[in-house]
Amino acid sequence: MKIVVINGSPRKKWNTSRLLESFAEGMKSTGEELEIKNINVYDYNFTGCKSCFACKLKKFEGETPECRVKDEIHDLLVDARNADAIVIGSPIYFCDLSAQVKAFIERLMYPGKSAKPIPSVFVYTSNAPEDAFEKYIEASVSIIEKYMEGNFGVYPDKIYAYDTYQRDNEEIYKKSSHDMSYKKIRKETQFPIDLKNAYDGGIRFINKIKEMEI
Repeated sequence: MKIVVINGSPRKKWNTSRLLESFAEGMKSTGEELEIKNINVYDYNFTGCKSCFACKLKKFEGETPECRVKDEIHDLLVDARNADAIVIGSPIYFCDLSAQVKAFIERLMYPGKSAKPIPSVFVYTSNAPEDAFEKYIEASVSIIEKYMEGNFGVYPDKIYAYDTYQRDNEEIYKKSSHDMSYKKIRKETQFPIDLKNAYDGGIRFINKIKEMEI
């Protein structure tokens, strides 16, 4: 089973990446034979969709849909469209996914529907508390979720971590609008629970895929 895991955060050792790692460990714990490909989108030089319409040319009709722009992520997009499942992690910036992961998703989805159903999951991290996420962010990210369902035939699962701790060494930064002492305590008390939820989510995700194969 081939699974592509996309980290849409610029930080490889912080909240989003740690949740993705925990999710992956949960998937592995099922004992299924998995081939997991990790993609850190900030490692690559690329843009979002350029509206060139090359993927819509008649000469490619009948071929597997793919972005025709040959840049650093072309082969990664092909890997994702040929995977058995896709996992996308992103911090929430300005009430939405990070710009880099949105650019990747544009390129992933615009060529058209996948040849087979591909289940997916979004892993969200946000410094907003849960009620603010539901009020201001949920509607925004749900649009991408619906597009994922339209392109890959399965509505995505979701994992959340709210009210996250953003940085260490707080004394060297300008004063934040957030209560960072509270955030630090929450990191110590809540984030381990978030990691466990991600781990359990990985197990559920693999079981869901297996049920789809029956």
